[in-house]
Amino acid sequence: MIYFARMPQPLPPVGALITSGWEQFKRDWKPNLELSVRFIISSAILFGAALVSQTLPDYGRIAMFVLANIVAAAINLHTILTLIELSLRRDRSASGEAKPSVEIGRTHFWPFLWVMLLQGFAVLGGLFVFFLPGIWLSVMLGYSLLVLVEDGTTGIQALAASAELVKGRWWATFGRNLVAGIVVGLLGSLTTFIVLLIVGLFVGMDQVFGFADYLSGTTRGNPVADGIETVLSGIVQALFIPLAVILQVKIFHALKRTR
Repeated sequence: MIYFARMPQPLPPVGALITSGWEQFKRDWKPNLELSVRFIISSAILFGAALVSQTLPDYGRIAMFVLANIVAAAINLHTILTLIELSLRRDRSASGEAKPSVEIGRTHFWPFLWVMLLQGFAVLGGLFVFFLPGIWLSVMLGYSLLVLVEDGTTGIQALAASAELVKGRWWATFGRNLVAGIVVGLLGSLTTFIVLLIVGLFVGMDQVFGFADYLSGTTRGNPVADGIETVLSGIVQALFIPLAVILQVKIFHALKRTR
């Protein structure tokens, strides 16, 4: 008897993925925002540390910088992990409970960090060798963290499972990732513009234009301006990282269903 390998089915159209992701984003905006507001908290911690460190000697400033970044990174990592678990669960069953899991952050934090580091080192290694291998690896291994959270696969096995899902469909996956990134990026840019416009109504547009020039420049050294930039970035992340996660989950589940 001759057996034939099952060929992967085509992925859903890009428009269908974006539309379903947007619908889920609107449906679950409240629990997602309750989680993602932590991105603003972490950015505020960095802002506060920058202000406090101005009065400290060099060694104190360095210690404050390191400590604040570790705390902010831990908050962001825990938040992304919890968002991924919630989005995976809600995409599997929209009628299920839209409540973030408290347990997931405790049980999966260190395995999540380990897989993230492995994925990051692999992609950086590809970029170091040549730019294109880094892009190729970023797509092939891009679902390792979702594999970990949904299937419990850890370490190198999570990276291998992600690569197996994408194998033979790299361009289709890359195209959907690209469109999803463009959508989230445009929404983030538009929101930043609106926030600056609203601020300009109170402090004057000349101040806003000066701040925008500062952000677009190559020089740094103003802790207040850097802190405002960090908080503004945190606001945009709080609003749209949930959408980015949802779109990745949609592509991930589509890859699993059509494998």
